[in-house]
Amino acid sequence: MKENQDAVFEAIWLEAHEAGRKAGNAHTPTPMVIGRAVDLFSDKIVPGTREVVDEGMCGFAWINVRPATSRFCKWWKAREEQRTGRKVQRAYEGGYTVYWVGEYNQSYERKEKFAEAFAEVLRNRGIPGARAFSRLD
Repeated sequence: MKENQDAVFEAIWLEAHEAGRKAGNAHTPTPMVIGRAVDLFSDKIVPGTREVVDEGMCGFAWINVRPATSRFCKWWKAREEQRTGRKVQRAYEGGYTVYWVGEYNQSYERKEKFAEAFAEVLRNRGIPGARAFSRLD
């Protein structure tokens, strides 16, 4: 029975990751314009210092699952500890952080879309405590 449950959780995990990847790839971030301001209170940029970052703002995104005692969390924790050899820590908000989005370099918007799609698949597949989080860097 445990092997069957592990296979189901692995399939859900892969489905969620693929949904996240598709959402991140499909999103076009709002470009960010950077440069040195003319003065402290100006929105004008010194000529020659303007630069456009096509991938937009920098940030992070992750997915948490609560409660930590759920079957999925226990499966994920065991899987990650075996895979990485490191002890998995609980999430600040409760439960476990089941995925830090490492794709998309520093693109906040793409990472956020990835995390939202990933968490949505988990919720739709019977893991109601899945939530996406993100923050700017």
